[in-house]
Amino acid sequence: MISMGARRDIRSRLFGSIGRVLGSIDTDVRSMARSIKGVELGGLGDIECPDGAVGVFTDGSNVVSERRGAGIVAFSAVSLVFRISGGRLRVLERCILSPATCFLVMVPRFNVRTRANNIMRGLELLTATYMLEKGGDVQPSFVVLDGSYVSTLLSARWGIEHIYRDLYELSVKSAGSAGMKHSDFVWMCGSISDHVRRFLEEEVFSTSEPGEISRRFLESHATAVDEMFEDLVGSFGVPDEAWSALINFLAMFLETNFMMECLRRLLVAARRRRKPLMWLNKEPESRMLARRLGRSLRMLTDAMILDIALRRGEYLRCLDLPKIDPSGKYVDGERCDRRATHALVPDLADEVYGIYGSYGVIYVKYADFVIQYTYPRAIFGPSREERHMLDSAVLSYVRMLWDASPLGYPHPMIQAHSTAVLREGLAEVMADSLLEGLTDERDGLIRRLIEKPGRRLAGV
Repeated sequence: MISMGARRDIRSRLFGSIGRVLGSIDTDVRSMARSIKGVELGGLGDIECPDGAVGVFTDGSNVVSERRGAGIVAFSAVSLVFRISGGRLRVLERCILSPATCFLVMVPRFNVRTRANNIMRGLELLTATYMLEKGGDVQPSFVVLDGSYVSTLLSARWGIEHIYRDLYELSVKSAGSAGMKHSDFVWMCGSISDHVRRFLEEEVFSTSEPGEISRRFLESHATAVDEMFEDLVGSFGVPDEAWSALINFLAMFLETNFMMECLRRLLVAARRRRKPLMWLNKEPESRMLARRLGRSLRMLTDAMILDIALRRGEYLRCLDLPKIDPSGKYVDGERCDRRATHALVPDLADEVYGIYGSYGVIYVKYADFVIQYTYPRAIFGPSREERHMLDSAVLSYVRMLWDASPLGYPHPMIQAHSTAVLREGLAEVMADSLLEGLTDERDGLIRRLIEKPGRRLAGV
């Protein structure tokens, strides 16, 4: 129990310096909106609202059980199609990927949760693309996905960067005379890209049905990594001490590029149909605005600042933001930047970041707290006029969703989340059930892989 005196001390230490500047946040934000190009403060009541529209709302979930030699991961992804008119909602269609078919024994076991999130994002993008392209009587006007478009673009290097550095160090720098030349390592990266491109094109994405795509990817995952490893070791003479790092890198490279290929397909479908894509983040952690408002506020997130500064029904839109480009996302024989991380197949990176790397951000306060929309600005085309048209369309849908957000968050996304969310213990149950079914003596190695970790077997 914290004493009253300790509480006062904590309050004084934590909030003393912040409290002195909170009173000026409202004035500072409004002054910034007037003075900085591309930042606009406005009221939703001034935005023309569509009479009605059809929206796709997408969310996903995954749960993990880290076992002795593998991660057991269960996935779900949901896209619900709603007709929205004057705050009235009606579900028209749905696409659901469930753990019954989306289940992975993840080997090798490392960075399991980061890798699971990457695959989950890919599954979400698959269902959204399917509902956008399905055709028929229901024609979606826009798509809303859970999360952040900016984070999705930046996440290509998350997790894989240090694995790539380890592989380079063990293959080239630390292996001495037995190591690879730098040029050979670069060519090996190109070969990895070719392997992954062929695997995704020929074995995974030769259908448009999300259930079949997910089944092919998850069932072929381990085999694809193993085949790439055998070919690369034989072709490039990878030193023995780098083998583990190579296997880790291949697994994460494959998963990252699966996610980004799913993103590319959604972006292409949206551009072909001229339908806005919007990512909705209920807990944004960006500090883009905070950096502009002075040192005292840099420890706060933009959402925290705008919770105070914005009034109900106001929005803050940020355009003319720095484009996220493909620089540093891959290496190849022609452009080898030693600071780069080979995270993506070059053609895939050039298309996603080269065409769709510009984005817009809208913070909006529907009720008592701020949420964030991010969106690619090139969906209608690259010209200034086309981007302006897209910006206006997105803002009109943000305005329309205000009527469907009595709790401060769009109800269709709440329903998508409720449909997708998995119970935390599900992966444990599925792993134990799988273990119980392995009774043959020949299953000994697999049993070892998915047994509970040693500390739990020992009761620690």
